[in-house]
Amino acid sequence: MIIGDAIQRFCDDRKLYGLSLSSVNQYCLQLNAFARWLNTHNIFDTESIASDHARSFLCDERPRLKQWTLCGKRSVLKIWLDWLQNNNLSTADSRSLPHICPPKADEIRRVIVNDREASVLINYAKKQYRRFQTRKSLQDVVLVAILFGMGLRISEVAAIKIKHINILRRELSIPKSKGNIPRYAAIPPSTIGIIRYFLWKVKPNPNEKLLTHNGKSYAPKSLARRVQRLGYRAGVFLTSHTGRRFCISHLAYTNVLIAKKQAGHKRLETTMLYVEESREELRRTLRTHDPLRQAM
Repeated sequence: MIIGDAIQRFCDDRKLYGLSLSSVNQYCLQLNAFARWLNTHNIFDTESIASDHARSFLCDERPRLKQWTLCGKRSVLKIWLDWLQNNNLSTADSRSLPHICPPKADEIRRVIVNDREASVLINYAKKQYRRFQTRKSLQDVVLVAILFGMGLRISEVAAIKIKHINILRRELSIPKSKGNIPRYAAIPPSTIGIIRYFLWKVKPNPNEKLLTHNGKSYAPKSLARRVQRLGYRAGVFLTSHTGRRFCISHLAYTNVLIAKKQAGHKRLETTMLYVEESREELRRTLRTHDPLRQAM
């Protein structure tokens, strides 16, 4: 049986057991993340699922299991594998799965995403907007574009007003940054296009906050929870600081001084704490800046 059909049958079976709709939706979200992982390894039917695949998935997703129930004695993954075995849809044994504890606080703060996961997140937000055509879904696209394209703090994003955006100069004025210090941040072309479309579609008041809900502005903590929920639905675990780390890491590989200016740091040492090792960025940098080619 196709994995997607098996997940749907399992969720329908859970409804008969009296589970609430929200619990069944959580089951679907978490099992779909496992299905996407299987698809990347060219596994599309339940007969091909083995216990090693489930163990590898849990090990790969170790830093992203904070809000998931994919760990523990009564995990969703174990229940699903037992259900497959009872219905003769798979021979995978759930008893061999390891018990994986949620990550520690320092691991959560340093969680990062690669280019593929960032692409999955922004494409998911755009897909939701094309589906619902609401202001809230469009704001999700703007939120992801600002966090990952500009590297702002979540408190700075929550304080953005329409009048702070300069479309012509592609610049954002931040009146109150960390330490109550005003600063400016550049807006990249991909983000300015999304912001321009938002302003054309919504036509907000210049004194209005960029991100609002029913006419009320978001608190930074509420906006952070919204980011986590969006990533959770897209199958990408992230925190409110993940986009900032992603942006600064990419800028630092090109020019660390530009990354320092965009991040609003006083010291270069603070910016270097955000830089993560990336093989993709290393290969990309060496292709454009070959030391031997410049010497020849």
